[in-house]
Amino acid sequence: MNTYSNNSSYLVLGFISMIGVTIIGCSSLSGSNKHFNEGEDLRQKGEHQEAILSYTEALKIDPDNVNTYISRGKSYQDDGEFKLALDDFDKAIQIEPTNSSHWLNRGTAYIKLSSFQSAINDFTESVRLSPNDPNGYIERGSTYAHLGQPEMALADFDKAIDLDPNNSTAYSERGILFGSLGQFGLAINDYNMAIKIDPKSPESYVDRGLAYIYVKEYSKAISDMDNAIRVDPNFAWAYVYRANAKQALDMSDESFNDYSKAIEVNPDLPDTYSNRGIAYSLQGDYQLALEDFNRAVELEIEHFYQQRPSTFIARGDTFLKLGDPMSAIDDFDEAIRLKMAALVSSFQDQDIRDPEFSSAYKMRGNSYTILGQFQLAIADFNEALSLNPADADIHDDRGFAYYNMGTFDKAIEDHTQAINIDPENAAAYVNRGLSYGSIGNYRMALSDFDQALRLAPQMAGARISAFLGENSLNELRSSLRTLDLLDQSIESDPENPEYYFKRANLYSQLGDLSKALSDYNKTIILFPDFAPAYASRAFTNLALGNEESMQPDIDKAVALGLDREQIEAQISIVTANLQNETQSQ
Repeated sequence: MNTYSNNSSYLVLGFISMIGVTIIGCSSLSGSNKHFNEGEDLRQKGEHQEAILSYTEALKIDPDNVNTYISRGKSYQDDGEFKLALDDFDKAIQIEPTNSSHWLNRGTAYIKLSSFQSAINDFTESVRLSPNDPNGYIERGSTYAHLGQPEMALADFDKAIDLDPNNSTAYSERGILFGSLGQFGLAINDYNMAIKIDPKSPESYVDRGLAYIYVKEYSKAISDMDNAIRVDPNFAWAYVYRANAKQALDMSDESFNDYSKAIEVNPDLPDTYSNRGIAYSLQGDYQLALEDFNRAVELEIEHFYQQRPSTFIARGDTFLKLGDPMSAIDDFDEAIRLKMAALVSSFQDQDIRDPEFSSAYKMRGNSYTILGQFQLAIADFNEALSLNPADADIHDDRGFAYYNMGTFDKAIEDHTQAINIDPENAAAYVNRGLSYGSIGNYRMALSDFDQALRLAPQMAGARISAFLGENSLNELRSSLRTLDLLDQSIESDPENPEYYFKRANLYSQLGDLSKALSDYNKTIILFPDFAPAYASRAFTNLALGNEESMQPDIDKAVALGLDREQIEAQISIVTANLQNETQSQ
């Protein structure tokens, strides 16, 4: 009895002890749940750092709670702390390695860290664990698309749609893929399906609107952006793209209103500033454009992974228009560096035909041309053409660099290629005309000038006038007619010095000094006592840089009766003109 009594007391104590343990355990779990729920509420409000603190407190109490790791990882991800997010998703996988959603979560973190192959591996494992879940295929397909593997991406999107024909995300992602391949009709069809399934998705309206912009159906694009804004008035991208469409329709005032609204909704979106900068540049407001591009670059630098070559190209172009080629070159350098880095990170071939890439080389080449560094310019134009050989402007720009180097045959070849690609390229006709004029082929020059004037009277007229100086095209036509008559006269009477002298003077007026010199020489051979021929030859040698040959001709002209002071006065005029030409170059 006593023994039973003693044993009973032990049993009672043990029971009480067990109850105590149970009570303490329930209390701990309750505390963990409290912190977890607080974290969920804070995360819903977008207070990510506060949510992280609550989740951390929950994990101190319950360190193996997989849901808490997942929620904290997502909060880290929302806060831009992708490595910390990765650590939490790692922990979730360690606890529940067969849960496919954990692999999906970690895969998205890898994408944020640009570890795309690791992301592919995680999405593949998710697909293996849950082969009937479309989400793994969608995420993997999107990653394949980013890596430039459209066939693999398409296969995944198709599989996702087969598994769930009502998955709007699968259609949207496949639409994005088709758009990236230039298959905008197929893209629009997929966006139509996505919108039909989920008519309250602003992203689908925006994506379809973008496709309409690419096919130049700007009114439809505006309508889609309107729908996106109705669904979500704070969707900044919808305002940006609507502004772009309005800009294309010359609705400048309305487009600027949309850019301003986008900035109001999201002042940290670099695209808004870069797009508005382009709009300012098109209007000739280069200083305002520069301010917007500067802000876009600042925002991109704050988020380094978002830095884009296009922003630096646009700002570099603005620097060029503001007369600052050195700053422009710095921006084009950075654009090329970023583009090269992107190609390496995405495992794409270095010789990819990329218009944006070629544009950076082309515009840097133009900057070097302005600075008179023609060899560097030609090297850049060569790179640009290797990436985009069908760009008429690049051929024309390289030809102009050759023209400035005095390599007129290569200049003519490039300008001709530009014209073959784009027969309406007025600048190419002007530039080829300049080269023809420089080698004395005035008839071809005149023909090109006439064609340029037909295509773009204002632009061509200004450049042709600068080339001809005080002369006009009518005077050039008259000179060519006179030249024909003199050629005929010399053919019929080759021993007449008057014809050679007149033709020499005409060549001199046309700027063909070598032919002028040749005819002055012939004049003097036929008429050794003709003083004006010696004086004119002296002036021509001066213009050609043959100053050592000038003085004997001056002395001979004076000896034959010309006034030395008048000759020297004329020499001063020629010298001053040459200096002015050198300074202008």
